[in-house]
Amino acid sequence: MSTRAFDAFRVRLSVRQRTQARQGFVPLAKPSREVQSSADLGGDFPGVSINEGAQGLVTSDLSNNEEAVKIKVRALAPGFARNEGDSLSMPVTSGFRLTPNFASLSQRRQPVELIAFTTIDDTYRIKLPPGAKVVSAPVPVEQTSPFGSYSVKVEQTRGEVIVKSKLSVKVPRIEPADYQAWKRFCEEADSAFSPRLLVKP
Repeated sequence: MSTRAFDAFRVRLSVRQRTQARQGFVPLAKPSREVQSSADLGGDFPGVSINEGAQGLVTSDLSNNEEAVKIKVRALAPGFARNEGDSLSMPVTSGFRLTPNFASLSQRRQPVELIAFTTIDDTYRIKLPPGAKVVSAPVPVEQTSPFGSYSVKVEQTRGEVIVKSKLSVKVPRIEPADYQAWKRFCEEADSAFSPRLLVKP
């Protein structure tokens, strides 16, 4: 992602996601995939527009249930960053959150099924224009629990910030007796992924 023009961001995004079950999954035709991908990316990149042509959207073999899903996107995202005072704030981790999806209740009497989720592995590479300064960035963290693990790694070099985040869930089901511990894991993982990158032009 480049911040060369502060009103629009060029995006090159690579996503790799492995799930425990894809049985019954029917891949969409390419035009439908482009529409669905634009909708899915819209949460993290408001107003995103995927580039036209064969390189705009490239996927792995979505008909292969044994292969991890891989998606490469080239697009323009005019709403990627938002103004905060005299700085720009941008998300540099996945917008997916565990708590609202799998731990929103205060307690459970029934198990939580996680069969379709295991790992999200993201890398954000932000190229800054000359003179831009990083005000704040996500805090590096690495935690492991019986439910899974999460990590955030941040690298800063001259003119570039690289943020790598990974979220893994290794259990397919949460029993009611384990729900409170699971809920804490979800909240802590979500908190680790919440800080944004703040850049001053």
